[in-house]
Amino acid sequence: MRLVAILLAIPTGCGQDPDLTTGATLTVPVTYGSEPTNPSGVGEVSTVAATESSGSTDGGASSGPAPTTGPVDTTEISTTRATVETTVETTAETTVETTAETTGPGTSETTAPAPECGDGIPAPGEECDDGNDSNKDICTNACELAYCGDGFVGFGEGCDDGNDINNDACTNICKLETCGDGFKQANEGCDLGNLNKDYGMCTTFCTLPVCGDTFVQMGNAEECDDGNLINTDMCVAKCKLADCGDSFVQQGVEECDDGNLVDKDGCSATCKTEA
Repeated sequence: MRLVAILLAIPTGCGQDPDLTTGATLTVPVTYGSEPTNPSGVGEVSTVAATESSGSTDGGASSGPAPTTGPVDTTEISTTRATVETTVETTAETTVETTAETTGPGTSETTAPAPECGDGIPAPGEECDDGNDSNKDICTNACELAYCGDGFVGFGEGCDDGNDINNDACTNICKLETCGDGFKQANEGCDLGNLNKDYGMCTTFCTLPVCGDTFVQMGNAEECDDGNLINTDMCVAKCKLADCGDSFVQQGVEECDDGNLVDKDGCSATCKTEA
């Protein structure tokens, strides 16, 4: 008599004995009689034992069905065994291949994110990257170093209108326009910068020299400038010093002034009234 161990995967709920555990091992003793070989390949089953889900592991009595005796086709047993082995091999290979593909080279590699302006890391093509979106510091939100004329009022700038025009409200050095900056604005008569002089060609108020501005412009042929246009004081019109013969009677100084220095015409050459 030979014992044949058959490994059968018995699906649950497919009509099998509910007392058998899925994947149970059936040991089938096959008796071939007195002959050493059995040409027909058919023997008699003397005992069938099954491990039950509620069975005892200490050799106790089984609550499963009673052993049966009947003919067993060894060809069918061999075929079933081959099928089981093939299934196991195929499943194992598939599992190994799937695992290899899943955990193969490259799957654990982490692709670094593409650099972008604002990530705080200066990258090729960026002049700077301070990681914020402020345009009022030394690095703009375009990752460019701030400069006068970029249109953003940055550190140390009084203004920035994004152009290089000097005679608007903001100069091309990003300073608010002011008298003395060397740039003539619309409300200024002149601006020579550091050359502005009250007695020169442009006053410190950025005005052109004129009689009556209180500044004696030597280059403008002024002798005096009392800041008014009164002709009876010491400085007459056209910023000339008062003098006899200028046609202006100096109060408290002259009695008359006929605009000449001829005597016997009613007003002497010294601006005295003649009898």
